Amino acid sequence: MKKTFLLASVMMLLLVGCNSSTEKIKGHEYVDLGLPSGLKWATCNVGADSPEDYGNYYMWGYTTDCSEKEIKDFAGNVNYDAARATWGGTWRMPTSDEFEELKNSCTWIWTTFNEVDGYYVVGPNGKSIFLP
Repeated sequence: MKKTFLLASVMMLLLVGCNSSTEKIKGHEYVDLGLPSGLKWATCNVGADSPEDYGNYYMWGYTTDCSEKEIKDFAGNVNYDAARATWGGTWRMPTSDEFEELKNSCTWIWTTFNEVDGYYVVGPNGKSIFLP
């Protein structure tokens, strides 16, 4: 269960980075990592104030509580997508394919950032995000 919460937290990073050249949507920063799809990722998790902050924990497909529901497609649906429900605008959770692209197209470096262990994820264009 803890692994599910952590994975969901990490995946909240859609549209996310730790670089000085970031832009914002509805007050939340994002970075273009230069991925083949052009997808942009947030600079921190939903509920976090900085890249090294873990932020809130959500089960996949839940915006607040963890009651049992059957959910098939929820990307961008305010009823099931925690990023859309919490941050609004065009923010949404990444799909499985988008997370695979992040995993396969970037360099992942295990490190400590502001006393928090996590991955420094560097995109093909040299821009990065930190995943606590």
